[in-house]
Amino acid sequence: MHTEDLPLLVFTLLSQWAVGTFLVAVVIRLCTGKETALAATRLGIMAAGPAAVLSSVIAALHLGSPMAAPNAMNNLATSWLSREGLFTSMFIALWFVVFLLHRQGKINRLLDLVTAVLGLAAIYSTSGIYTTSVKPAWASLNTYITFFGTTALLGITGVAFTNVLGAKGAADQTVIKIFRVAGIVALACLIVQIAYLPVYFAVLAAGDAAAQATVTLLGGSFALAVALKWMLALGGSAIFLYSLYNPTKVAAEMPKNAVFLAAGLILVGEIIGRYIFYATAITTTVGL
Repeated sequence: MHTEDLPLLVFTLLSQWAVGTFLVAVVIRLCTGKETALAATRLGIMAAGPAAVLSSVIAALHLGSPMAAPNAMNNLATSWLSREGLFTSMFIALWFVVFLLHRQGKINRLLDLVTAVLGLAAIYSTSGIYTTSVKPAWASLNTYITFFGTTALLGITGVAFTNVLGAKGAADQTVIKIFRVAGIVALACLIVQIAYLPVYFAVLAAGDAAAQATVTLLGGSFALAVALKWMLALGGSAIFLYSLYNPTKVAAEMPKNAVFLAAGLILVGEIIGRYIFYATAITTTVGL
């Protein structure tokens, strides 16, 4: 992976963590009463905005001329980069309103939903930037599956992590039930990603020299890293699910150590996966 790709690695993971965490927090707020929603999502809501802001700063610095970053939104009709900037800015702006309302003990569920949709639109736009590049490894449905899968995985474990970190007293059983469903969703996201890999490899193998070079890397020098990424992700998801379905562990509170371990394993797995994403992308011609 080239050094100049490192800010993009951090940006994409951080922005997907922010949107995913906010999205899962919104689901909890929609499915629980006001007091439970405020308590269970306090740290998740609080952390999502700064993470999105930091990711935007990193992205702006990567452009080479941060002061010119607003100019990136001048071509909304045809540029995915412009759309990404617009949706991210709107997400951050509305997040701030959600945060202020939360501080006042208020919840506007419609505002929550609109903000979450804008965050997902930003992730979709980021995916669009890569799928229209001249690197066959990125110009694929796999990029959408990967980015939205990461958003779901990091969002679920992000909210679980912040929930147990700020927990006071006994765990709300409704919240635990939501996390159980979320754990199944996380596992399903992994299964979908793994199931699509043979199709992804087949498409690359039938492509041009750059696409075939990516397959060679994934099956050769990066094979161990690929295996480790999936082992960590599946292991983290399994620990998360097992801890939530073990009645002796969740009778009084969320199993903190298990949640911390699961979140850590999944995060490390996603970092490795994102490194592979950038390191194995070969350019067909001069371009992104």
